[in-house]
Amino acid sequence: VGFRASLFASSLSICAGTVTWTLFRDTGGTEALAADAVTTALLGSALALLLAPVRPLEIPSSGLSLDNFFFRVASIIPLTCVGSMGSIHAAAPALAVSAIILAAREVLFYGLEYKLDAAGAAVFGLVACVTETDEAFAAWGGFYALWCFGKLFNPLRADFRPTGSDYLAVDPVDEAD
Repeated sequence: VGFRASLFASSLSICAGTVTWTLFRDTGGTEALAADAVTTALLGSALALLLAPVRPLEIPSSGLSLDNFFFRVASIIPLTCVGSMGSIHAAAPALAVSAIILAAREVLFYGLEYKLDAAGAAVFGLVACVTETDEAFAAWGGFYALWCFGKLFNPLRADFRPTGSDYLAVDPVDEAD
């Protein structure tokens, strides 16, 4: 539950930071609100990396794997930026790296066919870092929010058993028992 809540907090904060920056950057007085949204996004990302249920996951054709130690060490990335980033644009690299790692976990757990939203969040996180356009940040926040909203409908026990694309089969989590 903590993993999903931190993902959700991070996605909502990316959306809030993007909206705050885009709509109110010229009016002034929103720096504190934008900084709070960025801090929440960074802390949510770090917490999601710390709480992500991970079994060693092999990355196809690479010989590498993602394991608990990797995720715990990766949580340092967003934590190093807390307090020093005032805008979503400045924090984007740390948030994008976190989103890419978390999305890789989702795709390796459930398969690309089921986790296109997570893959979209990773891709648009990268695009937002490179282009730094409001549209890219909006797309990133949208895919991230869609991914996290979809997690609300997955059974909690599904986070602990990699099922690949078999997740779409008839009650695959119960079949694994």
